[in-house]
Amino acid sequence: MRRPEGVTILAMWYFLSASVCVLGLGGLAIGLLGLWSNHGFHDVVFGTMGMLLAVVAVSMLAVAFALTAWGLWRLKPWARGASIVLAILQLILIPIGTIAGIAILTYLQRNPEAKAAFGIPHKDSRVVPPAPRA
Repeated sequence: MRRPEGVTILAMWYFLSASVCVLGLGGLAIGLLGLWSNHGFHDVVFGTMGMLLAVVAVSMLAVAFALTAWGLWRLKPWARGASIVLAILQLILIPIGTIAGIAILTYLQRNPEAKAAFGIPHKDSRVVPPAPRA
C-alpha cells in the first residue's frame, strides 16, 4: 500500500522531534560541564544525578521518536499506537506540542486513509445497519 501524505508528514515530525531531543542532549552536556566547574562537591553530586536523570529521559524520548518515525515511514502496525502515545505526551508542551498533539490525534483517529494504511477497517457512516426483525 502507498503511504498517505499525512503519515509521511507525521514520520517527518517525529524524525524532527528525535533530532531536537539529540540537540537537547548536547545542551545538557554543556550544562553539566558548567555545573562541574563552578560549584562545591555537594552541589556537584546532586546536580550530576539530576542531569543524568534528565539525560536518560531525553535519550528515551529520542529513541521513542526515532523508532516511531521509522515505523510510520514503513507503515508498521504498531507505529500508529506509538504515535498516539507520543502525541498524548506532547499535549503538555504548550503551545506547539499541544497543537501538534491535537492534530496528530485527530488525524490518526478520524482519517480513513490513515486508518487503512495501518490495517484498521473504516466504518462507513453512510451504511445503515439492517433493522432488527420482530
